[in-house]
Amino acid sequence: MKSPILKLVALIALLTAGGFSSMAQNNGSALSSANNPASSSTAFAVDKNIISVEISNLVDAYILEYEPYSGYGGFPEAWSPHFWTIKMFMAEGTDVTSLAPIINLAPGATIKSKHADVQDFSQPVEYTVICEDGSTVTYFFSAYTENTRAIGILYIEWSPFSGGGTTSPLRGTYYSHDENVRYSCMAFPNQGYSFERWYVNDSPAGTNPDFYDYIPLYYGAGTLLASFVPNSPVYYTVTVLSQNSMMGTVSGGGSVAAGSSVYISASPKSGWVFEGWYLNGSRISTTASYYYYPSATCTLIAKFTAAPPPPMTITGPSYISCDSNADYYMPYVAGATYTWSSDVLSGYFYNHNAYFFAPGYPTNGMVACTVTVGGVSTMYMKLVFVDCWSPSFIFYPNPASGMVNIKIDTERYENASNARGVNMDPTYDIRLYNGQGNLVRNTTTKSDKTQLNLSGLPNGVYYLHVYDGISGKPEVKQIIVQN
Repeated sequence: MKSPILKLVALIALLTAGGFSSMAQNNGSALSSANNPASSSTAFAVDKNIISVEISNLVDAYILEYEPYSGYGGFPEAWSPHFWTIKMFMAEGTDVTSLAPIINLAPGATIKSKHADVQDFSQPVEYTVICEDGSTVTYFFSAYTENTRAIGILYIEWSPFSGGGTTSPLRGTYYSHDENVRYSCMAFPNQGYSFERWYVNDSPAGTNPDFYDYIPLYYGAGTLLASFVPNSPVYYTVTVLSQNSMMGTVSGGGSVAAGSSVYISASPKSGWVFEGWYLNGSRISTTASYYYYPSATCTLIAKFTAAPPPPMTITGPSYISCDSNADYYMPYVAGATYTWSSDVLSGYFYNHNAYFFAPGYPTNGMVACTVTVGGVSTMYMKLVFVDCWSPSFIFYPNPASGMVNIKIDTERYENASNARGVNMDPTYDIRLYNGQGNLVRNTTTKSDKTQLNLSGLPNGVYYLHVYDGISGKPEVKQIIVQN
């Protein structure tokens, strides 16, 4: 369908007294007038007085203009014909099949067709006029009385047939229609479409979606079509950038229609991790690859941060004997810095290992190492215990002869094993020294009870040492031998 202009105009010139009242309507309206019987001839002009008509018993006239437009018949160079439809409403009792109108033309205009003086206007009568400038205009005259007013069927249609929009009243129902009464209809475009215009009997009409106008009937039927056109799609351009190409790369983005998504992806390089997508300085996502729905043309920036060190553990002993040293190690990570600390030990770190010494007698504590890579720090910890006690034991009798009984307190070792999470299973080394510091007797046991043979020893003062093999410091008690 093309875009010509359909005008409904009322150009009524009353040239005699006792005529009818009229109101001229603009913008596609037709004349609406009261039916005042006329007993004498009445005249009216059409198309800026190019043609005027004088006829008896005229009550009202309805005039419809179809202007020419380019592209007629689907050919860009062709133009549609220019024609007018004039409907004359006569007084009751007038024989519309036998009327003798007087036709007057503007200077320089001629009628191409020949007509009898008396004609049947119950069907349209064609007058083709050649204007002074050589253009051709066709006028179709027809006559009605109240009893012969055209009542027919109106068809409401949509274009496209579905999807573009709807109307109220709806399409698909045939409506009884009086062409002399204005018809009201509303057009409602669907999402993604706009209302283009109305077409009345296949001729372009107004562009207001609220239609309120006359629809003429042809052979008892008329059509009103609502035309909808798809909206021009809106496209957004999504540009993706990497904050630093040494840290990571990006891909995706591009031009995408509004309401659609575009794929974006960020890939960190070795030693770096994806931190987030940023729009106008604000982070909008922490997902490296996903489908992004833009609301405008934009630039998305992928930011990366240094990767934390891989999961690591501190290696080294779980407990330290008093007055002894221990080394603790961490795996080496390129570019990392290491900070060692402890709540019970002091020391220093060398390269990626740490050497600690125990100056006092703590019983337990924590060895920790903070590894920092690219500003991201991770702390690793190891629970350690420092054994700084001597074995506890009792013996009897004292003075002793022959055999001496020794009972070791093993409960403290069991408690320490449970607290440390390690299995402390000491082997006790029992030694007897004389007053000169010479070892004269020795035995080992894993039991909490044992005996030491004193037979054959000279009488005197001796010293009993018990080692647990862990702390390195013995428990020492004096014993008198009397054999």
